[in-house]
Amino acid sequence: LLLFLASVIFAQIFLVLKKKQFEKVQLSEMNF
Repeated sequence: LLLFLASVIFAQIFLVLKKKQFEKVQLSEMNF
């Protein structure tokens, strides 16, 4: 159960980080 919760939390953090990176890329593209 603990491993399952850890994997879910890790996946959520991973998605948030990917989203932030994607937004950064979009912002840099709009600046150029």
